[in-house]
Amino acid sequence: MKKITMTIAALILLAVSLSGCVSNPSTYIDPVIQAQAPQLIIASKPVGKGYYALLEKVGGHWKVVIVQSTPFHDRDNDEQEILFVNRGLRSIAPSFDPRMFTTGEGAGCTPMAQLFVRNRYWLCNSYFSSIRIGTTVGGNIVSCALTFCLAAGTNVEFDRDKVQEVVIDSDLINVVKKRIAQEDHNSVALKLFTDAYRDNIRQIREIQGESAQK
Repeated sequence: MKKITMTIAALILLAVSLSGCVSNPSTYIDPVIQAQAPQLIIASKPVGKGYYALLEKVGGHWKVVIVQSTPFHDRDNDEQEILFVNRGLRSIAPSFDPRMFTTGEGAGCTPMAQLFVRNRYWLCNSYFSSIRIGTTVGGNIVSCALTFCLAAGTNVEFDRDKVQEVVIDSDLINVVKKRIAQEDHNSVALKLFTDAYRDNIRQIREIQGESAQK
């Protein structure tokens, strides 16, 4: 029993040491994105008000399928991704299913988890993930020792570079800018119409008041 305990402890130490090999998430912003939205960052979760875009890889390139202001988390196939774009162009982030627990920066993708939630959009079935070699190997060593590999799987991290790749290839920022410009135009037009309508009503009431006095 003592040997088993010592072996498990050694495996845990090995897993911890391997996990230290994981690099920090990239904060680099591509110059193409900087030119389009100078203040934009790549976030791990949606922040503030904005737009939800469904993107799909077709013929080797990413295309914007739809942009809407209400959140959604359903995809038709695994070649699609969902991104949130802050209306002030301050951030872009994946819009994963909120029912799926992740740290935002990483997730553990076991076969058991994938079996029960295969239809839910999250980091484990998204293009925006990369395998954490250190934590995957270390975690699987411990898992196999303790659970006969039943809890073994792949540890993945949120890959901001892949998000930027999709954003640039799909021209997502310019698509959202056109949506914002159209909404601003419609808002101005509605205000002008509303003001003109109120002026007409006021003038009609004034005329009716003058007629009643006569």
